[in-house]
Amino acid sequence: MKIFTRGVLLLLLTPVFLTSFGQTVISTETFPAAFNATYTTPMNTGFYESIGKWIGYTSDARSVIAVDNKQHFSGPFALRLQNNTTTNLTDESTNRATGPIVNLPCATAATFNFKIFNLNVNPANTYFYLFVLLSKDNGSTWTPIMKKSASELINSYGTNQWSDVSLQVPSEFFNSSVRYRFIGCHLPGSSFENTLYIDDIKLISTPCATTSNLKLGNQIWNDFDGDGKRDLNEPSIAGAAISLYTDNNSDNLPDGAAFKTTTSDAQGRYLFSDLAPGRYIASMPILPGYQQSPNSSTQEISPFPDLNIDDVNKLVRLIGPNGPGGILYTNAITLSAGDEPTTDGDDGNGNLTFDLAECGNGYIGDFVRNDLNGNGIQEASEPGLNGVEVTITFPDGITSTTNTGTYNAANNSNAPHYDGYYNFPNLGPGTYKITFATPAGFNASPANAGSNDAKDSDPVNGAPVLVTLEANQSDFTIDAGFTKFTPPPVATCINLSVGNLVFSDLNGNGIKELSEPGISGLTVKLYADDDGNNVPDGAALSTVMTDEEGTYLFSNLAAGKYIVGVTTGSTYTLGTINNANADDNKNNDNNGVRTVSGEVRSNFITLSAGDEPINDGSDNNSNLSLDFGLVMAGARISNMVNTDAVGTTSISVFPNPTSDYVTVKVDATASGAGIVRITDGLGHLITTKNITLRNGANTITFTDFGKLNAGKYNVQLLFNYHVYNQQMILVK
Repeated sequence: MKIFTRGVLLLLLTPVFLTSFGQTVISTETFPAAFNATYTTPMNTGFYESIGKWIGYTSDARSVIAVDNKQHFSGPFALRLQNNTTTNLTDESTNRATGPIVNLPCATAATFNFKIFNLNVNPANTYFYLFVLLSKDNGSTWTPIMKKSASELINSYGTNQWSDVSLQVPSEFFNSSVRYRFIGCHLPGSSFENTLYIDDIKLISTPCATTSNLKLGNQIWNDFDGDGKRDLNEPSIAGAAISLYTDNNSDNLPDGAAFKTTTSDAQGRYLFSDLAPGRYIASMPILPGYQQSPNSSTQEISPFPDLNIDDVNKLVRLIGPNGPGGILYTNAITLSAGDEPTTDGDDGNGNLTFDLAECGNGYIGDFVRNDLNGNGIQEASEPGLNGVEVTITFPDGITSTTNTGTYNAANNSNAPHYDGYYNFPNLGPGTYKITFATPAGFNASPANAGSNDAKDSDPVNGAPVLVTLEANQSDFTIDAGFTKFTPPPVATCINLSVGNLVFSDLNGNGIKELSEPGISGLTVKLYADDDGNNVPDGAALSTVMTDEEGTYLFSNLAAGKYIVGVTTGSTYTLGTINNANADDNKNNDNNGVRTVSGEVRSNFITLSAGDEPINDGSDNNSNLSLDFGLVMAGARISNMVNTDAVGTTSISVFPNPTSDYVTVKVDATASGAGIVRITDGLGHLITTKNITLRNGANTITFTDFGKLNAGKYNVQLLFNYHVYNQQMILVK
């Protein structure tokens, strides 16, 4: 026998109420309106009754679906199922009506109830059957709960009278979304007419116990090694959406739509509370920038949440793509009152082992090198450094550490091997901190030198580098350079020393003014010049870096002639040559005389025991008068603070003093590109803007001074090959 399933009967939920026996009426369907009064056939047509839309279906002209008032019980009309024939059927004739979705909550028992009126059902008709079926997957599959022939209907419910029908609902439909269907079917060979009415359709359940204080959670993380286990260095995932479903038939598939949703907090934690005992499944979409974790070491554990093993990924089933649009599901976990683990951080009514993980798609890495010339720029001849510790700090504060090592192209044993590489794989979107430990015997190279971000050194004075990744993004430009520190030669007799200051010569006069700051973080090298020809005798004897004040010092030196060179990078260059005689012991002047291979070098200075000046702040075995005045590359320096010596271009700042912002006013004598910089008292760059000036008045505003300390700052304009300076005072 064929059962046709095209017709739909739609149920609209009525308010739930309790019967006198503690049962709950889930829905009640009556028929307040007529439908198909002319008994049109065949049909596949929707119509509306007390709780929503029905769809009546008949296979041919011998079957009728209608709502009329010939018989009715609760309201003015009732559902009519009629099968007509005047001759023996040679094929099957069917009518049917299918119900909408009705949410049947947790129950210990449930019945499907309706009134039936057999108007003219012949007990001799063994060819007619009435079917009642239920579905919990929105009509994809149907389970029969009643099948009665014409004679069985008369024996059970009589004729020409309203009788009660009560059918047991199988437990597999508890706590799920249910649809119901009536089918009247005439089989081949019938020569009878059968008409019956149905009214007052009710779904009644006995609710589960009211205990609903159970909890389920707990952690969502980036399983970046893909092993399915939460390691101490694996970060949480915040803002992930989690959905919860019931699984009362124990098939590890959701019974219907999710009945609870939540979102993970800043530490990746989530929690569902007020749950009744039962079986539950969780799902999580594939997040932007993530994919399914392979669970490489937990494939025999992850599918079984009832083992209550903590810090194991329970997501095991992917529906859809392994990317945007895909959804990951767990298998079902069973919750029982007082029977949950107490070793997971809560009591016996909570299970905090239901952990979920995905694996990120992004990468951060690149190269740590020996910056042989100390210029902060990666060059082909400079080797990588293995064994340097690199640490990543995740958005939630968790850290992970690796060491640089040798890289070779995958699947190519003949590819070159390169030292100094590091890599943090499988990262999600977010902002990370990358910290490079300074290897023993080295100093950090100047940061952000040159114009190629992939070939510079990113850490500023050893500070962490902030890296922001978008979804599915990687960054292989986070590099670090280190310059080998060569200790000065040990003096054989008296320990002599030489220093002292590298300063920003803002006005370009070759003399250190009070307002001109020292320059920190520059590499300074010491060379021997025994023959006094102002050319180094060989490689550098020692290398140091200028401190926060711009000072440097070479100590423990023997008597002799020495040359000092300062690596300027791309920001600075040799300033006005004020004094080529390094031996005159004159303080606060520029002793730089030439630039060789990116170094500004002095002529030789002679150190003699007991013969050095004492008016430079040291004793007679130390010379602190060897200073260097540098200017910004490509700039001409105006001799006036606010006015161009060759025109009327001027710069002013207001308000001054200020607390949170400043506006720079430039009265320009020509149009063109320029740069405005703000530096602190030590010459450190605070912020910079590239601008285009027009002839006349221009204004540039800087904000966000909230994190700066009170004090004096310098505002500089680079324009038309001149530098203009103005002092700014920040108050708090």
